Amino acid sequence: MALALTTKKALTLEIAKHIAAAAHGEAAKNGWKMFLTILDDGGNVMYVERMDGAQLGSFDVSIAKGRCAVHFKRPTKALEDVVAGGRRCA
Repeated sequence: MALALTTKKALTLEIAKHIAAAAHGEAAKNGWKMFLTILDDGGNVMYVERMDGAQLGSFDVSIAKGRCAVHFKRPTKALEDVVAGGRRCA
């Protein structure tokens, strides 16, 4: 019996930089000073950019938020809303 490998799309560095550039524009428009951290679907850091004036502690937070979103397969805002509403996360 022949086994076939599946094909999956993968994030490239070029696309990660494009995503970061779009995020940088949105952050600058809103006056946010932050780390822009792009992770792959395994939660591995692919690209990091520190905006001028970003707090150093934001680096670790950016990675943790990204990994949380990857592992729970939803934006961290969805988890925040659950907690704020008094419900338990499932």
